[in-house]
Amino acid sequence: MYVLLEMTCSVRDSGHRLMSLFQAKWALASAIQTKVTVLVDRMSFSTGSLTMANWQVGSNWDIVQGNGFRVHVFLTQNEDRIAGSAETSDGSHVSSRLEGFVTDNEFHLSILWKNGSDGRYIGSFKGKGFPAGQGVLEGFTGDLAHPESSTKWFSENVIFKRA
Repeated sequence: MYVLLEMTCSVRDSGHRLMSLFQAKWALASAIQTKVTVLVDRMSFSTGSLTMANWQVGSNWDIVQGNGFRVHVFLTQNEDRIAGSAETSDGSHVSSRLEGFVTDNEFHLSILWKNGSDGRYIGSFKGKGFPAGQGVLEGFTGDLAHPESSTKWFSENVIFKRA
């Protein structure tokens, strides 16, 4: 079972520390004893206490989705903010808006497609098997209008580095 949760405030644990989105996701999943995918929009999430990362994601690379879709992303990065464009590998879908952000070990991307779909990509950097300060991305994606269609994704044709 997948549940779409949109946060409009900071998530804090019982010690009043700001929790990462992944910590919040698993805390919520444990509380309701099911798997939960948290898809959020940066504009509605307070990042005041978060440490912004220096992972560099601004380049052209591919997102390979578990449902068979492949998305080419063309990203630029200014500090923690991401902008750019995207298109599916077969050219059937083109983005009308793309924005996102990077935190310490997390990647958040929102792609509004010209057909009206609103995709969210949440991932984390995986460094196992890579030199220190390098890695790839893995995560979950879903359409906000159809959260039941969530699937896994991973980056391809790129190795990310910390600045």
